[in-house]
Amino acid sequence: MYLYGYQERVHSSRRLEAECRRNLEVMWLLNGRAAQNVSHDR
Repeated sequence: MYLYGYQERVHSSRRLEAECRRNLEVMWLLNGRAAQNVSHDR
């Protein structure tokens, strides 16, 4: 998912999570699974 975010210039993990809910390409990448609520240190 982070590689997809980098490619699409989505740098915020919250925005990336929102993309997982609304974007059909991301839903396809996740194979219909829900996105995990994950935090990470920068």
